Amino acid sequence: MSRRALFGWLLPTPPGSPAALLSPGPVPPAGPVAVGPPPRSRIAWQQARREATEGSFGPKVAVVSTFACLNAGADFCATCVERCPEPGAIRVEGRRVVVDPAVCNGCGVCVPLCPAPGGAILLRPVA
Repeated sequence: MSRRALFGWLLPTPPGSPAALLSPGPVPPAGPVAVGPPPRSRIAWQQARREATEGSFGPKVAVVSTFACLNAGADFCATCVERCPEPGAIRVEGRRVVVDPAVCNGCGVCVPLCPAPGGAILLRPVA
């Protein structure tokens, strides 16, 4: 391929010429870029995430992702245990956060309070 053919698409070419087949088309004018909707706040994002995980109606139970939980690493976190309105539903056993499905009422208070990046607690339908 020649340089003229390679770089010819940068210059205007007459329609029907062989170089016109290589041209990507008209270049949009430079100016402000159209952006999508404004980014959502963390609370709105967590609410949308909670609604997406609640796919079906019925009772829910909290589930802790052991890989995302801050207790799995070097940090210690007990925010979900401290803020849970149902005593004994969430507890720390060693370095793991455990949810007792018999006690958890699925209120979802712990889901937006989880400080782990991306959240480590999800609400799932009771199986």
